[in-house]
Amino acid sequence: SGYEAPPGYRAELGIFAMDGTAAGHGMHRHKEAWIAQVAGRKLWWVAPPLEGQEQKNAFGRPMFPYRNLSQNEGAWPCAWLLREDLVPKGARVERCVQHPGEVLVLPPGWWHMTCSLDDFNIAIGGQGA
Repeated sequence: SGYEAPPGYRAELGIFAMDGTAAGHGMHRHKEAWIAQVAGRKLWWVAPPLEGQEQKNAFGRPMFPYRNLSQNEGAWPCAWLLREDLVPKGARVERCVQHPGEVLVLPPGWWHMTCSLDDFNIAIGGQGA
């Protein structure tokens, strides 16, 4: 495969991501994951899981607990970049930019979404253990 998980991590699912400016993944969560940015920059929003009963959508998937997300936000996560007022106030939602050579590690169950900032973005990683 050409790469290995960071020490202490085991990848059940290998990740290869390639996209361009303003592409991204909507708010979601899963098992632990790590992702190494190879080219381009990626903006991340991350939030810890909340304790308590989890709500699910019509497809049985968990719903973001801090605020109901609009259809526009779900379809295009970069909306939060253009409209900071969409970011839930008072919630532990953090934002960071990942640069080439940096590795982001997400604990299990952490909510996250991304928005690519450059024309050419590549990342590799792994998910689940």
